[in-house]
Amino acid sequence: PRFDEKGIIINPATLVGNLRHNGIDYLDNHLAFERGYALLEDYGFSFDLHCAPKQLLSAAKLCSKYPNIPVVINHLGRPMQLLGENNSQMMPDDQKLNEWRTGMKAMAELPHAHVKISSLGWAIPNWTASARRIDMVKKLCQETVELFGPERCMIGTNWWRDAAQSDSGSLGNNGPSTEEYLEYMLDFFGGLTIEEQHMLF
Repeated sequence: PRFDEKGIIINPATLVGNLRHNGIDYLDNHLAFERGYALLEDYGFSFDLHCAPKQLLSAAKLCSKYPNIPVVINHLGRPMQLLGENNSQMMPDDQKLNEWRTGMKAMAELPHAHVKISSLGWAIPNWTASARRIDMVKKLCQETVELFGPERCMIGTNWWRDAAQSDSGSLGNNGPSTEEYLEYMLDFFGGLTIEEQHMLF
């Protein structure tokens, strides 16, 4: 919002469309969406990419046409339930992981693409409940930073309601507090230099 000199709102937040999805894949050769996307450059806006891993290749194709529009990939590229429903599998689903990796590698090739490391419980709900799950999430986070470099990654808490909702949407029933989450991040990226850690945080 914009404020006058007395701190009174004179203009509410910019009315920019933020529809996430309605059954249409806007990233796959949707000409009207692309026309709107192209206009972001005229206003100096960035684009928050909130999509499923299977859409990342289409997103990379679209975003590659507009190198002056910064793109921020939400929530680690949103790999979902890598251990199956209710974490029923011992090992991550290779098909899901490969789909995510392929898309993230395509996005990482774009120098104007960045990633938020957040909402990790979407990938593995209730990940803080066991050392094995924590290690899997740690590897996902580290792989992402290796792909994009710390200068194009950022730590985000996604805190909007409570620990479980912020971490996993509706997939898990518990999650770390913001303080616990940041402690995990410091541990996950303790091998980076101080300068690289500052880039992330």
